[in-house]
Amino acid sequence: MRGVTSISITLLIIASSIAGCIETLEEVTEVLGCTDEGADNFDADATSGLEELCLYLENEVRFIAAMTDAMAADPSSYLLDPTSGVSGVRYSMSMDGVDAESGMSVSMELLSVIMVDLESQSMYNRSRVSYMGVIDVDTEIVMSGTDIMVTNSLGGPMASELGESGSMSSISRDMTPNLEEAVRVASMGFSSIMAMEGMMVPGGMGSDEDIDHRDDSDESDDEEPGWEDFEPYCYDRDGEMVVQTWDSDDSQQTMERDCWEMGYEWVYSEEKEDDLHEDYDSVPTEGMLPEGASVVISHDPEAGLQSMFANSTDENGVMTMVIRLHVDGSFHSYDMTVDGHDADISMSFAYLSTDVISIPEIDPTMDRTATPIFTEVETMMVCDDGGLVPEWSVMDGWEDCEDGSDEPYEESTDDDNSAIEANDLHWESYLGGYCEWEGNPDDVDEDRWSCERDISLSDWHNWWYYCEIHDMDWFCTDEYGQDPAYEFSANSGNYNESNASEEDPSYVDGINWELYPRGHCEWEGNPDDVDEDRWSCKAAEWDNWWYYCENHDEDWFCTDGYGQDPDHEYSADNDNYDAVDHDDEEICISEGEDGVVHYDCDEDEGDWRYPVIMHAHIVNQVYNAPITDFELRVLDCSEDDPGDDSDPEWDDCLVMMAFPLNGGEIDNVTVEYLDNDGDGMVSSGDASVVSYPSDFAHGYEIQPYDTWAEEYSADSALIGPELPGFGAFLSLIGLLGAALIGRRQEA
Repeated sequence: MRGVTSISITLLIIASSIAGCIETLEEVTEVLGCTDEGADNFDADATSGLEELCLYLENEVRFIAAMTDAMAADPSSYLLDPTSGVSGVRYSMSMDGVDAESGMSVSMELLSVIMVDLESQSMYNRSRVSYMGVIDVDTEIVMSGTDIMVTNSLGGPMASELGESGSMSSISRDMTPNLEEAVRVASMGFSSIMAMEGMMVPGGMGSDEDIDHRDDSDESDDEEPGWEDFEPYCYDRDGEMVVQTWDSDDSQQTMERDCWEMGYEWVYSEEKEDDLHEDYDSVPTEGMLPEGASVVISHDPEAGLQSMFANSTDENGVMTMVIRLHVDGSFHSYDMTVDGHDADISMSFAYLSTDVISIPEIDPTMDRTATPIFTEVETMMVCDDGGLVPEWSVMDGWEDCEDGSDEPYEESTDDDNSAIEANDLHWESYLGGYCEWEGNPDDVDEDRWSCERDISLSDWHNWWYYCEIHDMDWFCTDEYGQDPAYEFSANSGNYNESNASEEDPSYVDGINWELYPRGHCEWEGNPDDVDEDRWSCKAAEWDNWWYYCENHDEDWFCTDGYGQDPDHEYSADNDNYDAVDHDDEEICISEGEDGVVHYDCDEDEGDWRYPVIMHAHIVNQVYNAPITDFELRVLDCSEDDPGDDSDPEWDDCLVMMAFPLNGGEIDNVTVEYLDNDGDGMVSSGDASVVSYPSDFAHGYEIQPYDTWAEEYSADSALIGPELPGFGAFLSLIGLLGAALIGRRQEA
């Protein structure tokens, strides 16, 4: 029995050994791989496979959708997202060409780069613009902790007009660093530079039908979604749910910040809401690429990228484009070149991963530059009773102060308001018009006269306290103040030529003129004025018809005093109107930015001074520095060239007063700082209030001065050089570029 057992054990060992050899042989001969013939990496030699081993390349639609989505997105949305895998973004564009019609050479280079390191809370931002070979502006900003380094480089023949050519680096600070805010500001600049592509290539990747559709939409009656009518909310795109809605009791800015910190998306308009539900799978393939374009899609397993190459040739030249996606279908980069007959254009857009970004170190020993402060200034006059009115409303002919102290030259009335001693009343004339007490149906609970230029009109466009009728003509004024008894003023006799011809600039040599400062008049311009040889003048709408009009510089002067004559069509260049009074002193006519017409001269106001309060509200402040690091300086820059519209050289101005920004008083001039958030920093939402007494001389400049950097905030290198006419010049180049690309297609 023992021998049988030994033989059995021996046979078992041999059998096990043979079985092991067979199993090893099966492992050697089995080949794992993708067995799906429809996959890009199908392996014909594979004996077995798993679904995850197969790679299915994206189609043309998905490539273009991924590219469009990436280029349209706000860079801050993925640069601030640690799960996005994107730590930087780069865009560049260049164009060279010659416009055959004008002979003008057109060239431009644009570059914008943002790199972010969330771990170290640092950022690098570069923007470069070079055009026409005459100017090259390159700005780099590095933010790390509380330190900021800026490098400005200037080159080209125009560099000397903007500053010193070459490269200069300096440091500044942000004592409450906010990487999120800094990235958002950089992203806005990035998007602005990218917007130039839309000017250079009409329609971009879209079809002609898309362009026509956009044009039609611009002319439609649909209004852009109203920001104030939309209630913002925080949205989880992955979970497809609203996380939090905006409570009007809270700051929308604070809630937006909280939303981003939670990793969600802040939806602030109907347009943004529509973007959430955009389905790129339904993007049509037709019109996405030029007709006849050849398309090749490939996969590079070593680089881990799949690429779509597109090439087309037509009468405009050769277009080559490549879009790269990661294996999972996410965007990687995009390049395009247009080799045209009249212009060559190249563009590139790429995401940068963590392993390729490099943020320079900051050298703390460099020269310092000031922290820029951005403000919105509101200047108010202090009325005699302590009230405040906008300074632009002073001497506008209307009493804005309750005590009327903003109109000091208005003559006072007699006790019974029946007449005014001086003979300088301003009367509004309605020759052949119509006036009616409380005639305007919209004039509710007001004891006033309403008048129309023509009785056939339905537009009551003036309201007066006092009106008189003489023959067929009405004459109205507010000079007597408001009194319900003036309902019966129509037959009074206070109006006469003697009290309307001396000071009224609309009355010259016995003829009443209607004034249109910077207006527009046109012979038979009113389309409703049928079969009439007349002038029509327009402000917001056609409101007057005249027989005779003259143009002097930008101002029009019209009258019916010369009667009706078809030859008056050519009266625009005549000179019967002479805007001087009987003492040959100039009568000044001006129109403020609010549309109020002023009939006074600057020298007339020069003798009248009044107390002023200036509110400078801090807005859009990116970098915050201590309030105690700044002075507010009152400067006399009168030595500057008065014909130069650019800002003065602040260092060349004479310092009249210097206040600590946080408050002080010198010669009855007071400065107060409102630190509304209580952080001790110059930051958005704060305000600086400066009060001047009535005897303080006007005409001084006020600028914040950074004592830490020993430099005016307006001169900060963080602002960068101001390019004269830069926006208009870029627009011109964009139009020429579009013409160069599209001209042969039109032919």
